[in-house]
Amino acid sequence: MLILAAALAAISVAGTVQGAAPASTLQPSADAVRDRIAMREFSKCLARARPRWARKVLAQPYLSKDQTDLLESVNGGRDNCTGGSSEITLRYTSILAGLAEQFITEDVAQVGWKRVSAELVKMPSRNASEDFALCVAARRSQAAQDLVLSRPGSAAERAAADRLAEAVKPCLNPGESGIVDLQSLRALTAAVLYRGVARAIDPAGKS
Repeated sequence: MLILAAALAAISVAGTVQGAAPASTLQPSADAVRDRIAMREFSKCLARARPRWARKVLAQPYLSKDQTDLLESVNGGRDNCTGGSSEITLRYTSILAGLAEQFITEDVAQVGWKRVSAELVKMPSRNASEDFALCVAARRSQAAQDLVLSRPGSAAERAAADRLAEAVKPCLNPGESGIVDLQSLRALTAAVLYRGVARAIDPAGKS
């Protein structure tokens, strides 16, 4: 049986002392590349095996109680996504990123990236994390797209994340630092891009 130790990733933007916020600093991912790849493949498999559950998860505000409660039922399906592993450690954010990235690749051809980028500009945020992520992704939409489509640990991922991180500073609130880790930035970006794709497909939907 799969055993999950789901850990919350740190909030991407940390508080700092008073004064002007420094330029953003992109920190390394919390997990090793091989673990990130395994988490991504596991989560994408879940999206394919349990799409109704996965889309319900992604429809909730980012890391809200409703969303994390649904993530607690990740073991509730009869999928075979573990690849024979008896134990795997996942972060909630990593599950969300993998689910979102699977559906982005499946759905974006229906509307195209231009319409998704337009949704990012006008889409309402539902909490502070989404507000930050929408601001960053809207300012660097091409980098956001490149990031979620890249392989974890690749040069393409790092290049896209570096370009996206350039948009962090203008999106900070007073008293917040510009320090962000790559893994959290990718998860936040995937979540809001999924919403952008979903709203472009169905503007009247609940995403």
